[in-house]
Amino acid sequence: QAYPEDFANRDDDKFNYRYRGGESYRDVVIRLEPVIMELERQENILIIGHQAILRCLYAYFHNLPQSDLPYIKIPLHTVIKLTPKAYGCDEERGIDLRLDRCHQALSPSAHRRKMLQSIVSLGGTASSIRVGKIGHGLMMMTWRTPPASDEEAFEAIKVGIDSLPSGVKMFLNSADFYGHNPPEANLELVARFFEKQAAVNRVALQQGDSVSQGVGEKLRGTKKLDLFECARLVHGVPVEQTVRTLAEFVAQGKFDHIGLSESPAHIVRRANAVFPIAAVEIEVSPWTYTDETKDGKSPLQ
Repeated sequence: QAYPEDFANRDDDKFNYRYRGGESYRDVVIRLEPVIMELERQENILIIGHQAILRCLYAYFHNLPQSDLPYIKIPLHTVIKLTPKAYGCDEERGIDLRLDRCHQALSPSAHRRKMLQSIVSLGGTASSIRVGKIGHGLMMMTWRTPPASDEEAFEAIKVGIDSLPSGVKMFLNSADFYGHNPPEANLELVARFFEKQAAVNRVALQQGDSVSQGVGEKLRGTKKLDLFECARLVHGVPVEQTVRTLAEFVAQGKFDHIGLSESPAHIVRRANAVFPIAAVEIEVSPWTYTDETKDGKSPLQ
């Protein structure tokens, strides 16, 4: 209702600037850290509308300086809705995020039962493959400065793999442009992980963008690429032509399955008529929430 007048001071340091009568964004994030981690572990998602808090959360949990932050559209596992006191909002209408109001932690057996209920089968040529409904995108392990350490990244990947029951694979999403220097840094990370971990058969590896001999070289034979998808379809090139080319790569043994990314239903149907499509990647976020997604419809339906 009332926005502070001293915009310059606020914009110089959004994280530490303290609104009159309220906390700084950094104070809020530090205070709520245990709540954030508990909500994420329980797979609870809450919605937010203020980019400064998003950026502060991102900086805090990824240990990034303000100068290295993306502007607003940032991938977060947990997004929080907060009501700053500075806006004069009625706090009773907000969401109570006090730790003592959080649900009790799940027991190991209850957590396992929950994971068993969160399993899906891929489609097309991969219909026999069962994966956890929640996959693991690896982009921000290397698309940041500095990148995550191998120790930190490997631990995060392994925790996800170990959380699934026997016979169910963890869906790892990588790409040959998920890095700054070199662009293939994410594939190099995946290769180092499989050189040290005996988890090759418990993972379905998805890779986006270009298909070349270089992908195999970066993985160094540590793990065969299970599924390939174009990060975006090329404008002006019929999807049928793209899928026929990818099908040739399948026949050559470069990878086993084909997926699509950010493609509407009619495009998916056209592609599937040429070669069975195993998976479709779509964005579900506060910024992209289509009617199809709200209705829970698959692009193949």
